[in-house]
Amino acid sequence: MGRAVFMGRPGVLYPKVKREEDFEEYKFFDDVPENLTLLGNMGFSLVIIGNSKNDVDGASYRGAFDRVTEGIRFMTPSSMIARTCYHDKEGCECRLPKPKLFLDAIEEFEFDVEESFMIAGYPADLNAARKAGIKNIVIVTTDNKKWSKTAEGFAIAKVSSFSKAIGTIQEMMLLAAAL
Repeated sequence: MGRAVFMGRPGVLYPKVKREEDFEEYKFFDDVPENLTLLGNMGFSLVIIGNSKNDVDGASYRGAFDRVTEGIRFMTPSSMIARTCYHDKEGCECRLPKPKLFLDAIEEFEFDVEESFMIAGYPADLNAARKAGIKNIVIVTTDNKKWSKTAEGFAIAKVSSFSKAIGTIQEMMLLAAAL
């Protein structure tokens, strides 16, 4: 079985955007390319997970998200998998915080949830990962109010940047190897 690092997009790879349909709004954090490469070199598959708003036909948001996904894919030499829910329906089974996007990727690529990690930028990311059985969750936030009760007992660390999340994963890997 393989191992993966599941990641949310906003708050982890880039700041939250005001208008999802506008590709120019997406500005990746400076450390993203080198850290995606580092994760790949550590033997992780990269799985980008998220929800997107949707307009009537889904074309404008989907186009921007497809361009963002291709930008992420371009930054990483390792395998990258993207799973996005474009549905606005309340009852949609793949919309976060429901775990379907995670469970589908875990099953399709045979990821070991015990050896995998989630880097969450929003509570819905954390909740979906937890429901899918992923226990190694790192939260990237500068807003502790948003996470105060949600993260309690479910995250191994709360950090302020993507590179600090990678550092936490490296530390966890070293601890596991030492045992």
